[in-house]
Amino acid sequence: MTTVAGVFCGFTKPDHVEGFLRPHVDEVNKLQSSGLRFGNKTVGVKLHMSDLPARCFAKATISYVGKHSCHKCTCMGVHEGKNVIVEDVDAELRTEESFKGRTDKEHHKSWKSPRCGARPAARTRT
Repeated sequence: MTTVAGVFCGFTKPDHVEGFLRPHVDEVNKLQSSGLRFGNKTVGVKLHMSDLPARCFAKATISYVGKHSCHKCTCMGVHEGKNVIVEDVDAELRTEESFKGRTDKEHHKSWKSPRCGARPAARTRT
């Protein structure tokens, strides 16, 4: 079963990230721990999805077309025209600890997202 948890529409991103994302993160955490009740049946929440621009915004990371944009590893891309080319197949993988510690300063935005308080199973996937 798929349900829409939230939709944002506008000409710019929300100015106040904490105020925009905190209620959503709190709700996803609650759904993850308690499930969603339909009549006498409780459905577990296993996946939270978003598109790439929304994921970058929610995780406070650079754009998905940036040089340090890979969410899986620390590879660095090279801009060729409108494309980012990544050739380093042996780059160090990102870990939960390195992400939370924001060790790759080129990968993270200067602000911290409330999404970092989401339970691991409810983290964003694309």
